[in-house]
Amino acid sequence: MNRLYQFMNWPEIEGLVYSECSHPMELLGAHMCRDGMLVQVFRPDAVEAEIHIAGRKKAYACEKVDESGYFAVCIPIKKQTAYTVCIEDIKGQKKEYMDPYACGTALTAEQRKKLAAGDDWEAYRLFGAHERTVGGIRGVCFAVWAPNAQRVSVVGDFNHWDGRIFPMEKHEDSGIFELFIPEMKAGTAYKYEIKFKGGNIAVKTDPYCRQCDAGQGFASVVYADIPFAWEDGAWQKAEENRDIEKEPVAIYEISPETCRQIKEPEQFAAQIAKLGYTHIELQAVAQYDSRRRNLRETAGYFAPADIFGTPDDLKRLVNAMHKENIGVIADWNAAFMGNLPSGLTWFDGTNLYESSAFCLTPDADVAVSSFQYGKPQVKMFLISNAIMWIKEYHIDGLFVDEVASALYLDYGRAPGEWIPNLYGENENLDAVAFFKQLKKVLIKEKCPAVLIAQDSSTWGRVTGSHEDALGFDFKWNHGWKNDFDKFMQSDPLFRKGVYQKLTDNMLYFYSEFFIQELHITEQELPGSNDGEKHANMRLATAYQYCYPGKKRTAENCTGTLPQSFMEALNAFYKEHPALYTADYEPEGFAWTDTQDEQETVLAFVRRSMVSDSTSQDLLVIANFTPVVRKDFRMGVLEPGKYKEIFNTDAAHFGGQNILNEQQLSSEKVERNGCENSIVLDLPPLALTVYAYEPFTKLELEEIRIREEAELAAKAAQEQAWQAEQLKVKAEEEAQAALEAQKQAELAAKAAQQACEEAEKQAQEAEAAKLKIEQETKKKLAALKRRK
Repeated sequence: MNRLYQFMNWPEIEGLVYSECSHPMELLGAHMCRDGMLVQVFRPDAVEAEIHIAGRKKAYACEKVDESGYFAVCIPIKKQTAYTVCIEDIKGQKKEYMDPYACGTALTAEQRKKLAAGDDWEAYRLFGAHERTVGGIRGVCFAVWAPNAQRVSVVGDFNHWDGRIFPMEKHEDSGIFELFIPEMKAGTAYKYEIKFKGGNIAVKTDPYCRQCDAGQGFASVVYADIPFAWEDGAWQKAEENRDIEKEPVAIYEISPETCRQIKEPEQFAAQIAKLGYTHIELQAVAQYDSRRRNLRETAGYFAPADIFGTPDDLKRLVNAMHKENIGVIADWNAAFMGNLPSGLTWFDGTNLYESSAFCLTPDADVAVSSFQYGKPQVKMFLISNAIMWIKEYHIDGLFVDEVASALYLDYGRAPGEWIPNLYGENENLDAVAFFKQLKKVLIKEKCPAVLIAQDSSTWGRVTGSHEDALGFDFKWNHGWKNDFDKFMQSDPLFRKGVYQKLTDNMLYFYSEFFIQELHITEQELPGSNDGEKHANMRLATAYQYCYPGKKRTAENCTGTLPQSFMEALNAFYKEHPALYTADYEPEGFAWTDTQDEQETVLAFVRRSMVSDSTSQDLLVIANFTPVVRKDFRMGVLEPGKYKEIFNTDAAHFGGQNILNEQQLSSEKVERNGCENSIVLDLPPLALTVYAYEPFTKLELEEIRIREEAELAAKAAQEQAWQAEQLKVKAEEEAQAALEAQKQAELAAKAAQQACEEAEKQAQEAEAAKLKIEQETKKKLAALKRRK
């Protein structure tokens, strides 16, 4: 006993006994000394221990040199050899195993150097738990980055979750803890017990675990990395040359509840293919915890959610989708981390992965933490995570939630809770650099995945290839969603009051590559009966599909619509290049009518930029009121023929079947600023689409002849009218002349009569005068006689 003691490092043993040792391999396992091979074992769960040497029948009993469970034995051999440890617990049960501390570690110095520098974009192949063969022995290699931890141990049912039994070896040059456990197999549940420098202990899920068991408190599970028999070679080949900006994209969002119900991926993929969607979006692809309201916290970034079953079940689902020519997009949480006790926060007793906590929503219950994007190891963690989903699971795109929370230092934080950047502003420069680097690395690593930002902020240039852009391919159109939801939720008879919400989006639409999301449900829409609600839902869905931008539809939005409607709408969308080839080119869209506010009618044209004779421009007309508008005159930008090819009011969709079955030819009649117009019937609460076809040369010649004939007829009619007017005028003048002559004759006669009367009166006056003179003379004569 005393001789054995002299070969042992008691100060270090004390550190191991008190679970404060970060270099257990300096003590445990086999080490040669002058008396032979010294084997030290620390098993607090054992009362006895013995060593079995391969090829020897003799068992070498260990001495319990410390009551805590520290055993040692010196075996008189000259060369270190393989052995096993056999322990007996207090119940008399024996267990024989290969000593992990006799095997060494698996990571090379060069690998550790790259990992420590954050320079390995496939870090998931080294970190975590992996089945390996070390020294001819099959087992599991564990590796975790925890540079500030005092001690890290692998715990699980295999050691009664006792962190004292399998402490890991720390590489001081990298901060990586490592341990190889022989004979362990895939499917084993484990966690890391981490002792902080202050003495506190936390049990953590492996950040790089490839499988996770939510039923055991999100225990990590050793993943069986068996090659999957992919059958999507044709899809992968097509992906290399796909220009998604000019292709139809109709994304169907799949909830975790639906994923849990998928038993036959091939059958489910066939159902989605029948509906006609081009992509599905898995809301939760990584293992998550949904116990907190309004938040799914990622519990295992590299582990598929158990709602799919096993990791291979997720691969089977993606494989089935690709065989049906359907892409798979996964929600990816790279903007924030949850605060699960077993998660990334305070991982090694410091803010190893996170920078600070904040509230994701006004609800104070939804507290999360930001990533430390400035740390190379954190960037490596996230980028390698993205690459794993793309390479290992053939994911075609990543939808990044809450990007704004990463871009702004003051997001969800009160004054005093955040520190401005070096320019005194609130932009998170490290996050900006991370997102830019993410896209560049994906391109370099030949990972042709689409990046979609769920960003509600006004950050400029989130998408695009400009050097100032963040590098996302698409951005969720939060403004359009809010405006359209509010408009559709308004009473149809009062929608004219919020009419501008339909047009405001075009003021900034071409600043980003937007995805239009439909998230409103039929229950949220107005309607005096189910028929009106159904009509509103058909109208909203069709309007989203016809409006510029790629499409994203929430699963609960279209559930009340007939399946035939979505099949027809998706087929119609994919069959008409005008609806997707020029989504982000101003030439591909033009308003036709934005002035019918009182009628709440809106119209626009979608143009295809493809030089294809079969591609047609489309006229889209939406009537947002429950009023049938008969003989409605609609202005059109181009003269030609317009044929109705889609109508949400069709009877087979559940509508009133108010159709325009005859081809409509434009007339040169001005309407709302357009020189030409058509006359049609607008069904209520419905969207109609018309294929435009220009007049042929023969038709134009016929129109020219008719117009000339019409003009000639009008000119002749005008001349005839003018002649008639001249005739009428002449007759009026003749009549006036006759009337004047008659009046003149009457006047002459009257004048003659007046003349004669005057002459008569003059004679009578002369006679009266003579009589007066005679009487005067008589009176004078009489007067003289009296004198």
